[in-house]
Amino acid sequence: MKTLPLVVTCLFIAGCTVGELPSAGPDTKRDTSTDTADDDDGSGLPDVGGGYTVCDARADDFGASDCPDGTFCETTAFICVDCVARTERCTDDNRREICLPPVATGVGELVSGGFFERDDCENNLVCVPEAGSATDVECLPEVCDANESTCFRGRVKQCNATGTQEEIIRCTPGRACYQGACQPIRHNVLVLFDTSGSMMKYHASEFAGLDLAQCGPQAGPCLDGFPACEPADDPITLFGLAKVLFTTVVEDAVGSFAQFALQAFPQKEALGTLSPNCSAGFYASSLTMTDDDDSRQTEAGGWFDDNRGESILVPFPTRADASNTDDITEWTDFKETVKATDTACTVDADCQSGGCGTFDGASVCFTHANNELRANSATPLGKSLFYAGEYFRRFVQVDGKVCERDLDCASTGYVCADNRCIDPYRECRDNFIIVFTDGLETTYGTTTEFFNPAVQAKRLAYGLDCVVHEDCRGGATCQSGQCLLPGGSTEIPVGVSGGFNALGAADGSPVSIRTSVIGLSVGAPTDKSQDIAIEGGGVFFAGTTDAPEDIQAQLLAFMSPDFKCTPEDIDALFEDEPEPQP
Repeated sequence: MKTLPLVVTCLFIAGCTVGELPSAGPDTKRDTSTDTADDDDGSGLPDVGGGYTVCDARADDFGASDCPDGTFCETTAFICVDCVARTERCTDDNRREICLPPVATGVGELVSGGFFERDDCENNLVCVPEAGSATDVECLPEVCDANESTCFRGRVKQCNATGTQEEIIRCTPGRACYQGACQPIRHNVLVLFDTSGSMMKYHASEFAGLDLAQCGPQAGPCLDGFPACEPADDPITLFGLAKVLFTTVVEDAVGSFAQFALQAFPQKEALGTLSPNCSAGFYASSLTMTDDDDSRQTEAGGWFDDNRGESILVPFPTRADASNTDDITEWTDFKETVKATDTACTVDADCQSGGCGTFDGASVCFTHANNELRANSATPLGKSLFYAGEYFRRFVQVDGKVCERDLDCASTGYVCADNRCIDPYRECRDNFIIVFTDGLETTYGTTTEFFNPAVQAKRLAYGLDCVVHEDCRGGATCQSGQCLLPGGSTEIPVGVSGGFNALGAADGSPVSIRTSVIGLSVGAPTDKSQDIAIEGGGVFFAGTTDAPEDIQAQLLAFMSPDFKCTPEDIDALFEDEPEPQP
């Protein structure tokens, strides 16, 4: 057969290679169904016996179609083999196998070779395919845990699938290594949503000044009954419009270099009310959180910890790979529903939610299944900013907090090192508060009062009274007893702090939070609450319902701060550590 010498030539010429293909395996090497007792089974092929798979070496394609995929027809023995030239390969568990050229003496008589056999690497080395070769492997030492990633100097050290090589990956701008992966260094953006009763007014300028009770064909549309109230696709109140704009922005801002938290004026569940309405729903509002004793600095285990959820409705995520978007938008989806719990009760007072009812014949406490922002409060801006500051310094910037593992820090970006929480990229992360409001402070109206919102905004951003520059925050310096930016001035008198002049984390490191304000108004824009942004180192935007798209654009800009650190900045944070070695 004229094609046979070509096969013989390939078997014996040095350097001839055959592409590495997977073995047919022990179950396909010998196919006993092809064995026959007779010398001729009518197929035209010789009876090779021995359980091998028979192939026709006389065919033009050397019997390839007779052999399982990945095997070859041996031209003397007329059986399918794994290889016709020396071939090496690695198993799935990184062990070496070698297939030697087959040696056959006749039909069905394979003396040696032809099939892969185990030939483990010496000294516990790992089998790795040799680069650029389909038939050879190499044995290399294991230098890392296969497929494991760690962080070093803000970069990712990625081990390959065999554990024989480690690659150093430098993160792109605005990102650094956390838990073995490049992740965005997210700024903290807390939105303080005005839930005062004044937000329940018509947002259309043609109805400005009208009370919602004055509705009808000539005076304007009316709210529907509770809980529907107003449609999300066509809200009639300023409050409804604000929720729509906020929800859209939250969804658009997800994935940027920021993570979000939601705060409102203090409120708590009041499911025992007999007549919920569109303004209050099943909530009771307050000027302060429960048991607030006017302390100017809160302590662990006190009233602030117990009642934080009355104001901080949705906290920041505690892990970089977690999202709280659904939790935030639940509060602004125009739905408020309740559900039964397993807690037994007799009267409403037995329940934390204030609601005891009957479910499946038993008296149990009820709670919210879907929360909703409601506008039934006064305007305690100052206290709310104070609460925001305590939340940041106690639960968000937790530098120095005692820990045993990263999860104990419970704040994004923090890791546990030497039993203390640290944020390796703290210099790349800023804190912001956005006040979304239509009104002015209810209780603390002058800047001589500690809980005045402008005083609190300045305290959070820069600090108040001071003795030395280190008493101040956010780039401010101590000038004539006050923390000021260069060339700055303030109406806040020295001494208003009463000793609680600035924020600091558990280890004493400074905490600075800048406050911007979107002032909401129907018709003509207003400069209400502008002083909060001025003192808080932020930006004031006078928004009007005549141009809701401008409000939305500004809110999105506030909630989408740019990244702060380049890869070179990250390198500088670790300049005292040695360069990573691959």
